[in-house]
Amino acid sequence: IFTRRCPVSKKFEFNFVPFDHEAVQAMTNDDLHFNMRKYKRMIREAKSRGKDSTYMEIEYCYLDQENQRRERFSGRRYNVR
Repeated sequence: IFTRRCPVSKKFEFNFVPFDHEAVQAMTNDDLHFNMRKYKRMIREAKSRGKDSTYMEIEYCYLDQENQRRERFSGRRYNVR
């Protein structure tokens, strides 16, 4: 019987280092989007391997919240001028 496995990178590491509030605020937009993509990939990989991804999902939510805050702020700023 042939079983097909999902392609999962064997080199993938789950090195989780949470950001503090000041570090998230100090990130550029490019860094913020890069880290959001990174955590999204880590969550997907963890779920495909059957690992707990709750702590990564929480970190992703903090990054997404900062992204939304920046979008709202920049929207209001440009509408005022």
